[in-house]
Amino acid sequence: MMPASALLWTSLALWRHYLRHPLQLLLLLVGACSGVVMIVGVQLLNQQAKDSYQDGEQLLGLQPAAYLQAEFGQSPLPQSAYIWLRRQGFDSLVPILQGSLALAEGQIVTLIGSDPLSSFHYQSTNNAARDSSSDNQLDIGSFTLPPYQILVSRERAKQLGWQDDTDVYSADGRKLAQWQAADEQALGHQLWVDIGYAQQLLGQPRLLSQIAVLDNEQAGRLSELLPELNQRFPFDSHWQLSYPSSPLALEQMAQPLHLNLRALGLLSWLVGCFIVFNAISFALQDRRRLLHQLFQAGVTRQRLAALLITEQVLLCAVVIILSAPLSWLLAEQLLPALGRSLAQIYAINIDYRFAWRSDIVLYSAIAGGCAFLLAALFPLRSAIKQIAQRPAADLAPQRGQRPEVLAGIALLVLCVVLDLLGRYTQWALPLGYLTLALLLLGSGLVVPALLVGLLKRLPSRLASRLPLQHWSLGELGWQLSRSKLALLALVLALTANVGLNTMVGSFRQAVSAWLDQRLVADIYLRPEQAQPPWLSKLQQQDVTLISRRSVSLDYGIQGLEVVALDRHPRLQDSILDAPLSEQQRQLLENGQGLLINQRLQLLAGVAIGDNLRLDSQDYQVLAVYADYGNPRFQVFLDIEVFAKRWPGARDEGIALMLDKPSERADWLRRLVDDYGLSPTQIIDQQQIRSIALKVFEQTFVATSALNLLTLLIAALGLACNLLLLAQRRRCGLALLHSMGVQQSSLKRVNLAHWGLLGAVSCLLALPLGIGLAWLLIKRLNVYGFGWDYPLVLASSNYLQMVLLSAAVCVLCAWLAQKRIHWQNLPNELGSGN
Repeated sequence: MMPASALLWTSLALWRHYLRHPLQLLLLLVGACSGVVMIVGVQLLNQQAKDSYQDGEQLLGLQPAAYLQAEFGQSPLPQSAYIWLRRQGFDSLVPILQGSLALAEGQIVTLIGSDPLSSFHYQSTNNAARDSSSDNQLDIGSFTLPPYQILVSRERAKQLGWQDDTDVYSADGRKLAQWQAADEQALGHQLWVDIGYAQQLLGQPRLLSQIAVLDNEQAGRLSELLPELNQRFPFDSHWQLSYPSSPLALEQMAQPLHLNLRALGLLSWLVGCFIVFNAISFALQDRRRLLHQLFQAGVTRQRLAALLITEQVLLCAVVIILSAPLSWLLAEQLLPALGRSLAQIYAINIDYRFAWRSDIVLYSAIAGGCAFLLAALFPLRSAIKQIAQRPAADLAPQRGQRPEVLAGIALLVLCVVLDLLGRYTQWALPLGYLTLALLLLGSGLVVPALLVGLLKRLPSRLASRLPLQHWSLGELGWQLSRSKLALLALVLALTANVGLNTMVGSFRQAVSAWLDQRLVADIYLRPEQAQPPWLSKLQQQDVTLISRRSVSLDYGIQGLEVVALDRHPRLQDSILDAPLSEQQRQLLENGQGLLINQRLQLLAGVAIGDNLRLDSQDYQVLAVYADYGNPRFQVFLDIEVFAKRWPGARDEGIALMLDKPSERADWLRRLVDDYGLSPTQIIDQQQIRSIALKVFEQTFVATSALNLLTLLIAALGLACNLLLLAQRRRCGLALLHSMGVQQSSLKRVNLAHWGLLGAVSCLLALPLGIGLAWLLIKRLNVYGFGWDYPLVLASSNYLQMVLLSAAVCVLCAWLAQKRIHWQNLPNELGSGN
C-alpha cells in the first residue's frame, strides 16, 4: 500500500506538467467546454420549445378550452355577440383580435388584442391559478386607456431594433403607443395590446377574430348554443367551436427544424472531442519520460493508471461545472432566434422566458462524460501500456494514409447505400441524418489523408531547385501528420459550411424566383367584411379583381387547406411551371380534378394521377405546384366548384391587377382618397416581396449562428494544436537559422504554405460540401419540410470559403510562430535537444 504522502507527491508530479504547459490545459478545457456547451445548448433550446408545445396553444399564459370563431376561421365576429354571451353568464370568455401590422421599417409584427379584465375577473372569481408577477407587470389603466401601451418581450424588442426611447411608426405613418417590455408575460413573438386599440390599428372596429373559452363546462354549453348564435347574430359565415392543437401535432410539425439544430450541435460536440483527444495525447506524450521514471522509482502501473484516470475525471468535473452556466447562456441568447423561425415557418408561438433548469447539469455531465470517455480512452490505454518502455525522442511513428482513405471511401459508399435505402422505408428522415453524419465523417477522413499523401510527394521535386521550400513542405507534412485530427475537425466544419451555405443560397434563389412568379397582382386588398362598399366601385373600373377564399379540412395531424383558384389565365400560369393541358383544364373546371402543393406530394405520398378524397368526394390530382414556407397541406380547387361546395366561405383577400403596372403608385393613392380604404387594408406587391425575403433571411439565424460557432471551434482546435507543436520545431529552426536563413524568410514561407494548405483543404472539401447540400435539399428538406428546389452552385461563395479557409490556417500558423521565442533559438543548439 502506497503511503498517502507518496501518493500526494506522485499526483503533484503529474499535475505540475500543466503548470509548465498551461496551453495544453487551456486547449483541453476550451475544446471540451465548447463541444459540451454547443450540444447541451441545442438540447436546452429544443427542450424549451417542446415544453411550450406541451402547454398547448396558450393565450398570453392562459390555456383556452376552446375557441368560438367563424366557420373555417375566416370571417371576423361581431363584438355584440360577445357582449350578449357575457350577459348570459358566460364569464370565462376572452375577446381576441389578431392580425399583422406593417411597420415603417418594413417589418411585419403579429398583433394580438384582448381584454385583460375579462381573464382576470374569471381567474379571481374561480380561484384559478395565475402568476402574480404577471399582474404586477401590467398597469391596467395605462394598458386599457388612451394613449394605450404595447407590451412586448424584451428579446422581441431587440429583434425589432427598439430602444427604450424608440418611437414606433406604422407603415402608413401613424405613431404607435409607447411600448413596454413585459418579460413576465408569455408573449414570445407576439405584441400584446388592448382589444380596443387593436381594432383601431387593424382597421376592424367592433370586430373580433375569435372568442377564447377558458372553462370546459362553458365550452360544452356553447356547443349547444351555436344554432341560436347563428339566428341572433347572422353574418357572412357560420359560428363554429374549435379546439386548440394538440402538443403532439405542434411537436411533429416542428420536428425537422429541431433535428437540424440537433445535427449541428452534435457536429460541434464531435469537433470538441477531436480537440480534447489532441490535448490529452500531447499531455500524455510529453509525460512519457516522467511516467517511466515514476515506474522505475517503484510506483506500480496500476497506481499510475488510477492517478491518470482520476486526473481525467477531475478535468471532466471542471468542464461540467464550466459548461452548465455557459450552455444556459447560449440557449438563452439563441431562443429568440428559434422562436422567430418557429413563428415564421410554422406559426407556432413559444415562450421566450428561459429560466435555469435542474437538468442542465445532468445534460452537461452526460455530454462531458461521453466526450472524455471517447477522447481519453485510446490515449490513456496506449500511455498505460507503454509505461515500462523507454520513451522515444519524438512522437510515436504515424501510420500510413491508406487506412484512412479506405475507411473514408467506405463511409462515402455507405452514404449512397443508405440514401437509396431511405427512399423505400418509413425511416427516411432518420436515415437521412445518418447519411449526413457519414458523409461528414467520410470527408473528414479522406481530405486530410489526401493532403498528407500529397505533401509527401512534393518535397522530392523541389529538393534541388528550392531547398528552403523543400524543407518547409517537409516540416509542414510533419506538422500535418501530427495534426490530422485537428485538420479533420476543420474539414468537417468547412464541409458543413459549404453545404449549408449552398443550401441557403439555393433556397434564397428558389424563393425569389417563386415570389416573382406567384406575385402576379400589383396590389393586394384586405376586405373588412363580406361585401365592402368599395368593392362594387372597383368592379366598375377597368381593372382585374381576383378574390382568395379558402377552407380548412381535417387531414391527418396537420390538416389541409382548400383554396379557390380563379380562372384568370395569368393567375393560373403563375401557379404552375408548365400550363395545364386542355383535358386537365376541363377536369379542373368540371370539379373532377385539383392541384396539390409539394408538401402534400412529398410527405403524404400523393402523386399526379392519384385520387384525393376531400370531404366525402374524390378528385384527381392534375399537377403539383411549389409552395415554399407553407407548413400545411394545400390544394387548389376551381373557384366555381369551390363556391358551390362551400358557399359560406368569404373573401380573405382581393388581388388587383392593372393593365399598366406604372399606374400602381397612382392607384395606391386613389384607393385611400377615392375608395375609402384604410392603409392597413392595402398591401403593395413590392412590400410583400420585400417582407417575404426578410422573413426568409431571418429564418436561418439560429442555424447560421451554430454553423459559424462550429467553424470557430474547429479553427481554435487547429491553432492550439500548432501551438503545442511549436516547441518541438525549435531545434530545426535553430539549425536553419545558424546556417544563415533569415527569420523573416522562414516565417513567410511557412505562412504561405499553411495558407496554400488551407485553400487546398477547402477545394478538396468543396465537392463533398456540394454533395452535402444536395443531401440537405433533395432528402432532408423533402422528408422534413416537404420542399424541393434546384441545387444552385455559387462560385463567389465558394471563392470566399477558400479564402476564409486559407486565412484561418495562416492565422493559426502565425499564432504558432508567435509562440516560438526566436531570440533564444541559438541556445537550442547547445542544449542538446
